Amino acid sequence: MNSARASSGVFSCFICYLSCVLVGYGVIVVQNSAPVKTYGAVMRSKIGKRMREERERLGYNQTDFAALSGASKRSQIDWEKGVSTPNADVLAVLVAIGVDVLYILTGQHTPAPAATPDEAALLDNYRHCPPEGQAALKATSDALAQSTSKKSGQA
Repeated sequence: MNSARASSGVFSCFICYLSCVLVGYGVIVVQNSAPVKTYGAVMRSKIGKRMREERERLGYNQTDFAALSGASKRSQIDWEKGVSTPNADVLAVLVAIGVDVLYILTGQHTPAPAATPDEAALLDNYRHCPPEGQAALKATSDALAQSTSKKSGQA
């Protein structure tokens, strides 16, 4: 047997095997023996949907949200439709305005930071108070927070 023919047959088998694996893992979805959607298109769609959710959560329209990252409204529309995805530079800017980029990319929300020992003690004290004590703590913390924000000009 010719070695060129033998290696060609092995290569053909490998390609066939790889195709079966990709179909089996859902990377390529096959319907009537023709690929209809790739994994990339599905991911772009999911990223776009989550990007829209984050934009709406923060109260921005498409134009203003795009401008924050230096993009055009057309780019924002394309990202949300799943036509394309934002690059790392855009995502880095969005983090700075409070966008949960981990959620956009993975669907998993960024976990809240762990409580400091003082915060944990306050929470523990609150939980061990009777209902009227909890109400007093809430009122006190609300008043202190409002007083602090007025002093710093955040009112």
